[in-house]
Amino acid sequence: MKKTFATLSAIFLSGAILLPSLHGQDIRTRMKQRIPQIISLKKTGCIGENERGFLEAAPGSGKTVPAETEKLIKAENADRAAVYSFIAKKENVSAETVGAMRASKLAKLAKPGEYIRKDGKWIRK
Repeated sequence: MKKTFATLSAIFLSGAILLPSLHGQDIRTRMKQRIPQIISLKKTGCIGENERGFLEAAPGSGKTVPAETEKLIKAENADRAAVYSFIAKKENVSAETVGAMRASKLAKLAKPGEYIRKDGKWIRK
Protein backbone atom coordinates (compact mmCIF):
# COMPACT_ATOMS: atom_id res chain seq x y z
CA MET A 1 0.00 0.00 0.00
CA LYS A 2 2.90 2.39 0.74
CA LYS A 3 4.29 1.78 -2.73
CA THR A 4 0.90 2.50 -4.28
CA PHE A 5 0.57 5.72 -2.26
CA ALA A 6 4.09 6.80 -3.29
CA THR A 7 3.31 6.08 -6.94
CA LEU A 8 0.02 7.94 -6.84
CA SER A 9 1.60 10.89 -5.06
CA ALA A 10 4.34 11.09 -7.66
CA ILE A 11 1.83 10.97 -10.49
CA PHE A 12 -0.31 13.76 -9.06
CA LEU A 13 2.52 15.96 -7.81
CA SER A 14 4.30 15.86 -11.13
CA GLY A 15 1.10 16.89 -12.86
CA ALA A 16 1.49 13.86 -15.08
CA ILE A 17 -1.86 12.30 -15.67
CA LEU A 18 -0.97 9.23 -17.63
CA LEU A 19 -4.17 8.80 -19.57
CA PRO A 20 -3.66 7.35 -23.02
CA SER A 21 -5.34 8.54 -26.20
CA LEU A 22 -6.88 11.78 -27.29
CA HIS A 23 -9.55 11.43 -24.61
CA GLY A 24 -6.81 11.58 -21.96
CA GLN A 25 -5.30 14.64 -23.59
CA ASP A 26 -8.73 16.29 -23.58
CA ILE A 27 -9.07 15.61 -19.85
CA ARG A 28 -5.63 17.08 -19.11
CA THR A 29 -6.43 20.17 -21.17
CA ARG A 30 -9.81 20.72 -19.51
CA MET A 31 -8.41 20.24 -16.03
CA LYS A 32 -5.56 22.69 -16.69
CA GLN A 33 -8.00 25.26 -18.06
CA ARG A 34 -10.15 25.05 -14.92
CA ILE A 35 -7.27 25.53 -12.46
CA PRO A 36 -7.44 29.37 -12.24
CA GLN A 37 -11.20 29.27 -11.62
CA ILE A 38 -10.87 26.52 -9.02
CA ILE A 39 -8.11 28.41 -7.19
CA SER A 40 -10.22 31.56 -7.16
CA LEU A 41 -13.32 29.76 -5.87
CA LYS A 42 -11.28 28.01 -3.17
CA LYS A 43 -9.88 31.36 -2.02
CA THR A 44 -13.40 32.74 -1.61
CA GLY A 45 -14.51 29.66 0.34
CA CYS A 46 -17.13 28.83 -2.25
CA ILE A 47 -15.74 25.38 -2.98
CA GLY A 48 -13.54 22.94 -1.15
CA GLU A 49 -12.03 19.49 -1.41
CA ASN A 50 -13.85 16.57 0.16
CA GLU A 51 -12.35 13.45 1.69
CA ARG A 52 -12.98 11.46 -1.49
CA GLY A 53 -10.83 13.69 -3.71
CA PHE A 54 -13.65 15.65 -5.29
CA LEU A 55 -14.80 19.28 -5.25
CA GLU A 56 -17.93 20.32 -3.39
CA ALA A 57 -19.71 23.52 -2.53
CA ALA A 58 -18.24 24.60 0.81
CA PRO A 59 -19.73 26.54 3.74
CA GLY A 60 -18.39 29.81 2.33
CA SER A 61 -20.72 29.47 -0.64
CA GLY A 62 -23.78 30.45 1.35
CA LYS A 63 -27.07 28.70 0.77
CA THR A 64 -27.04 28.85 -3.01
CA VAL A 65 -24.24 28.09 -5.40
CA PRO A 66 -24.25 29.83 -8.78
CA ALA A 67 -25.11 27.56 -11.71
CA GLU A 68 -21.72 28.30 -13.28
CA THR A 69 -19.95 27.04 -10.15
CA GLU A 70 -22.13 23.91 -10.05
CA LYS A 71 -21.25 23.27 -13.69
CA LEU A 72 -17.53 23.66 -12.93
CA ILE A 73 -17.74 21.28 -9.95
CA LYS A 74 -19.59 18.68 -12.01
CA ALA A 75 -17.14 18.90 -14.94
CA GLU A 76 -14.04 18.77 -12.74
CA ASN A 77 -15.38 15.86 -10.71
CA ALA A 78 -16.23 13.89 -13.87
CA ASP A 79 -12.68 14.33 -15.13
CA ARG A 80 -11.22 13.45 -11.73
CA ALA A 81 -13.35 10.30 -11.64
CA ALA A 82 -11.96 9.28 -15.04
CA VAL A 83 -8.39 9.89 -13.86
CA TYR A 84 -8.94 8.02 -10.60
CA SER A 85 -10.44 5.07 -12.48
CA PHE A 86 -7.53 4.94 -14.89
CA ILE A 87 -4.93 5.08 -12.12
CA ALA A 88 -6.87 2.54 -10.04
CA LYS A 89 -6.88 0.07 -12.89
CA LYS A 90 -3.18 0.62 -13.55
CA GLU A 91 -2.24 0.25 -9.86
CA ASN A 92 -4.74 -2.54 -9.12
CA VAL A 93 -6.58 -0.62 -6.40
CA SER A 94 -10.07 0.87 -6.21
CA ALA A 95 -10.90 4.28 -7.61
CA GLU A 96 -12.12 5.18 -4.11
CA THR A 97 -8.64 4.43 -2.74
CA VAL A 98 -7.06 6.66 -5.37
CA GLY A 99 -9.53 9.46 -4.58
CA ALA A 100 -8.93 9.16 -0.84
CA MET A 101 -5.16 9.26 -1.34
CA ARG A 102 -5.53 12.31 -3.54
CA ALA A 103 -7.80 13.94 -0.95
CA SER A 104 -5.13 13.41 1.70
CA LYS A 105 -2.52 15.10 -0.49
CA LEU A 106 -4.88 17.96 -1.39
CA ALA A 107 -5.63 18.55 2.31
CA LYS A 108 -1.91 18.93 2.98
CA LEU A 109 -1.52 21.29 0.03
CA ALA A 110 -4.55 23.44 0.92
CA LYS A 111 -3.76 27.09 1.48
CA PRO A 112 -4.82 29.04 4.57
CA GLY A 113 -8.51 29.93 4.32
CA GLU A 114 -9.40 27.06 1.99
CA TYR A 115 -11.98 24.47 2.99
CA ILE A 116 -11.34 20.76 3.23
CA ARG A 117 -13.83 18.18 4.41
CA LYS A 118 -12.60 15.54 6.80
CA ASP A 119 -14.76 12.87 8.39
CA GLY A 120 -17.86 14.63 7.08
CA LYS A 121 -16.99 18.01 8.63
CA TRP A 122 -15.77 21.12 6.85
CA ILE A 123 -12.55 22.60 8.18
CA ARG A 124 -11.16 25.95 7.12
CA LYS A 125 -7.42 25.64 6.97
